[in-house]
Amino acid sequence: MDEEEHHKEVYACFGRAVYHAQVLETGLINALVTIDFIPSNVSHFKAKTDWSDKLDAFFDQHTALTMGNLIRALRKVASIPDDLEAALKIALEKRKFLVHHYFREKVLLFTTERGRDQMIEDFNQYVDVFISADRWLDSIIEPINARYDITPEKVDAMFNELITEHRDKNPETR
Repeated sequence: MDEEEHHKEVYACFGRAVYHAQVLETGLINALVTIDFIPSNVSHFKAKTDWSDKLDAFFDQHTALTMGNLIRALRKVASIPDDLEAALKIALEKRKFLVHHYFREKVLLFTTERGRDQMIEDFNQYVDVFISADRWLDSIIEPINARYDITPEKVDAMFNELITEHRDKNPETR
């Protein structure tokens, strides 16, 4: 692989790591929906638009939070098992370092092929940390979701519906 392609691979792996950090952040918001939003609001919903508007507002409010604040919000409404707490703490520290310090502190690695390979390995390890924490979180939330009849199949169907709706509104993205 030539040097330019290797640079592109480093950036792609960095992007993948940041993406998985954001997937975990969204998983935290989804957990808050299950543990806090639904139980607090389900009896107040009169129509689908009530549900949709309030859920959108909840999401907007929580997407503005940092991962650390999302974890704190989850702690306020649920008891988090120690092993999940540890996984989230590690993920939070990795995310902070990745986003705010990695390139500044590891810039010299970028100057050699071996260094770039090390960066790619680092990013892959970050991905593993984020995926592991997200799966752990999912394993705790899925049984609670099941009580509300929110199955993985229904979530997939809703996601596919959103994709179809987006494509219908934005034909240039097809």
